Amino acid sequence: MSVFCRWFGLMAGMIMILLFSACTTTKTELSSWVNPQVGHFHPRHVLVIAVVPREPMREVFESKIVEELQAQGIKATPSFKVSRISHWQDKTQLESLIHELRADSVLIAELIGVEEKEVVHPPQTYSVPAGGYYGYYMYGWRTVHQPGYVTRHQVVRIESNLYDARKDQLVWSARSQTIDPENALNAMDSVIAAMMADLKDKGLIGH
Repeated sequence: MSVFCRWFGLMAGMIMILLFSACTTTKTELSSWVNPQVGHFHPRHVLVIAVVPREPMREVFESKIVEELQAQGIKATPSFKVSRISHWQDKTQLESLIHELRADSVLIAELIGVEEKEVVHPPQTYSVPAGGYYGYYMYGWRTVHQPGYVTRHQVVRIESNLYDARKDQLVWSARSQTIDPENALNAMDSVIAAMMADLKDKGLIGH
C-alpha cells in the first residue's frame, strides 16, 4: 500500500472520530409498559415525586414535569412544595398527603443509575476508486484501511411509574436511558420529553 493510501486511511479515521464527536446530541431511549387491567385511565391531578440525590435537583426535576403536565391540561403538584423527603418512606403519611391534595394519581421518577459506557468501533477496510475519471472508468481500485477507535458515553438511567392513587395500582411504567447529556438540566429535559411523548402515545394524557 502506498504512503498516500496509508495517510488517506489515517485521515479518514480521524475525520470520522471528529464528525462523530461533533454530531452527538442528547438522546433518550425509553421502553414502557401499560397495565392491561387498568382500562381507560386519564389522570386529572398528579402528585409528582422525583427521587434524586440532591434536594435542588429534586425541585427542578419536579417543576419541569409539573410544567409539562399542566401544558396538557392536567393539574399537577410537585412534592417539594407539600412534603419532606421523609414522607416518601412512610406510606401512611404519603396516603394522607394524597388525600389532602385530592390527587388521583402519583408519578414517581427515580434516578436509578449513572454509568460510563464504552463503545468499540472496529477497524474497517474498504476500496476507493483511484485516479481521475479514466481510472474510475477502468475500475482502478485501491484498498484503504480505517483504524478502529473507542468512544465513551455517559448513560443516565431513570425509572418512571404512574399510579392510580385511588386504587393504589400501577398504571404505567417506563425505563429510560439518556446518552451523553450536556448537563443535568439537559438530561431532565430529554427524559421528560420522552416520558410525555410515551404517555401521549399510550393514550394516558393529551385527550
